[in-house]
Amino acid sequence: MGLLAGDGLWSAAIITAIFLLLVDLMHRRQRWATRYPPGPVPLPGLGNLLQVDFQNLPYSFYKVLNAIPIFLRIPGLPAKVFPNLKAFMSQVDGLLTEHRMTRDPNQPPRDLTDAFLAEVEKARGNPESSFNDANLRLVTFDLFSAGMVTTSTTLAWALLLMILHPDVQMELFLLFTCLLQRFSFSVPAGQPRPSDCAIFALPAIPHPYQLCAVAR
Repeated sequence: MGLLAGDGLWSAAIITAIFLLLVDLMHRRQRWATRYPPGPVPLPGLGNLLQVDFQNLPYSFYKVLNAIPIFLRIPGLPAKVFPNLKAFMSQVDGLLTEHRMTRDPNQPPRDLTDAFLAEVEKARGNPESSFNDANLRLVTFDLFSAGMVTTSTTLAWALLLMILHPDVQMELFLLFTCLLQRFSFSVPAGQPRPSDCAIFALPAIPHPYQLCAVAR
């Protein structure tokens, strides 16, 4: 029996890798399913990477490229994944330029963009500030996609703020600690319990449920 070589070796390696991933997934589901929080069980090696929205694949690929930036170095890949992204970002840049030209610093902000521009001017020259032109561009982009990723974007910004401001992180820690010390939480009678069956969307989320807080 000869050794595999060339295409045959690659096929055998791929089949073996898929088999091992499936075995690991089945083992984890049987052993750890009861310990997972509500939501889909992450895939081995991939985590929640494949929990994509098939109705909005460009944004799903955008999240993948953000998670694995090395893909951006593949020639031509970003242009294929986001055929209209360059034109859209050019339009966003035009809107920001218009805001800068029409903004009156002596008047109250007209919208979030004006308020952000005011903070950018205050933080000019401070390299550690998150108020800069690059983040303004991203915030404006997030406004257009808010209907799709409001929750995930909010959590991402909250995490960023906690990293930049440890005092905020400590205040939140104390808040949740006090809540857990003073109240016990349970599912109200007659209401469905949290389920591990998720709503399959861009950030696959568990079905809504209610909790009742009772003073200890």
